[in-house]
Amino acid sequence: MFAFSVAVARLTALIAVAIAFVPRARAMDAAESCAVAAEAAQDLRRESKLSAAHAKLVACSGSVCPGVVRKDCVRWLTEVEAALPSLIVRAQDGAGRELTNIRILSDGVVLTQALGGTAMAVDPGSHELSFVLGDKTIKKTLLIREGEKGRSVNVRFPGIRPSTWVMGAFGLAIAGLGTAYDVRAKVDYNRLRDGWGKTGTCTDAQVDPVRTKLLIGDTLLGVGVVALGIATWRFIVDRSDALVSDGPTAGPSPWAPSLAMVNGGLSATCSFRF
Repeated sequence: MFAFSVAVARLTALIAVAIAFVPRARAMDAAESCAVAAEAAQDLRRESKLSAAHAKLVACSGSVCPGVVRKDCVRWLTEVEAALPSLIVRAQDGAGRELTNIRILSDGVVLTQALGGTAMAVDPGSHELSFVLGDKTIKKTLLIREGEKGRSVNVRFPGIRPSTWVMGAFGLAIAGLGTAYDVRAKVDYNRLRDGWGKTGTCTDAQVDPVRTKLLIGDTLLGVGVVALGIATWRFIVDRSDALVSDGPTAGPSPWAPSLAMVNGGLSATCSFRF
């Protein structure tokens, strides 16, 4: 009976020691993990892998870490956050409509599955960015500088822009109007030829309006053909053109066709804003 009591007492003492040792062991493990994270963060900073270094410094800045380690990690974390670049991506289709269902990869690593209007942290250096919309992928290599915050990157996926349709409609309308003037001038010419022309008594006052209509018609027809040619070229380019740039991607149409009455006649102009 005495031997059994001694055994129970020893077992109880061992359990008490084990219970008391567990928190200390956990604290030692946590301290070691913090030190390892801090050391790894410094190595990652030297390699310009600031995103990974940021994650390590967040870990060693926690309250479970020893004060001396935590103090250094908090200071380094502030420095890394200041140096870590970020991108703000805006994507549009060819018609200028904003897109959000864009997957973005940097050197093959997914940065985001969809755009949310927030800045994305990216390590400094040269990176191949891939912008994926369904089965369409646009790739662009960008040099991202340390400390560059909120850099605007704009992506336009191929598609027909509204200004291309505007130019095409303008060309058709002007060419049609020019044809109408030519037809009217031809009708007036035939009337003069079959009437006053047979007697050779046509006056300048009768002929000049016909000449004016022919001139207006030919001019409008030429402008219309040129506009249709430009619209056709832009249609081909828009269907194959993809763009990644800094700054705004879309704005008012650069093409500005206009019609105006000048001195009793019709004036057609088309300007391009660079």
